[in-house]
Amino acid sequence: MKMLRYILRPVDWFIAGYQLLMILAAVVFNNNLHGFQVVALRHMAALTALIVLRWLTVKHPKKYLTLISDWYPIVTLPITYRWAGDFIHVIFSWKLDSLLSRFDIWFLGEDPVKILQRGASARFTDLMQLSYCSFFVMIFGSSLILYLKGRLREFDNLRLGIVTALYGTYLWFMLLPAHSPRFEVWRHLKLNGGWVTHQISAFITSTAYCGGAFPSGHAAGSLIICIFMVRYIKLWSLPFIMTTILLLLSTLFGAYHYLADILAGFIHGGFAILLAVWWNRAWDAQKQKAVE
Repeated sequence: MKMLRYILRPVDWFIAGYQLLMILAAVVFNNNLHGFQVVALRHMAALTALIVLRWLTVKHPKKYLTLISDWYPIVTLPITYRWAGDFIHVIFSWKLDSLLSRFDIWFLGEDPVKILQRGASARFTDLMQLSYCSFFVMIFGSSLILYLKGRLREFDNLRLGIVTALYGTYLWFMLLPAHSPRFEVWRHLKLNGGWVTHQISAFITSTAYCGGAFPSGHAAGSLIICIFMVRYIKLWSLPFIMTTILLLLSTLFGAYHYLADILAGFIHGGFAILLAVWWNRAWDAQKQKAVE
């Protein structure tokens, strides 16, 4: 444990804790999980790789090891999202969709999909689909801007904030499963777009899974990114804010999220960034104290 305290940063501790929790969930709920041995071994391998990478980086601080160590939490997010789908309905068999749909209609007076789809052109539909796919581009782009500008402390906080927000939503998917409007309310929705819409729709259908809607990781992550861009890289703040607005509209337009998912995502993202900044600051203070 002493060695781990030396080699693991807050972002590593968070990811390691998540992997341990997934291993435990696979074992405890094995009767509800198809192929639980494979799932448990998958997360065990990820945990082992994380510890080995950090040990090598600390013991042999080569540039390429440092680069991999800095960026693995970001580049592995799509894999983690995919693996999180193994645990949907493993703990609870019910779903929140009817409650979330009723909230949307109560709040707006009408289903948001119906409002946004009204009179939508093919070009607007293509724009919405492209915007929906901009999420991981925003994550990578904002992190890269801070990294290349040498704002490494801000990069650390943004990285941990995004990881905390998204990994946190994967845990909520297990506890509060919601299928999303396109699987429940709008099963037969056909987006009236062009070639772009058809290609992106096919990709989303092949990669997304039913049950990971509440809270919205898109809302949580994009909120954190905008906060950092406005605070530290003002030149890029407007493009990121505009992209975020289009992104969140697209999640409603394509029936990927309820409005309630987005609002809950904002709250979740706010807590995630507060935790990230506090944890990194406490870890830095602990390191400084050890040196002194």
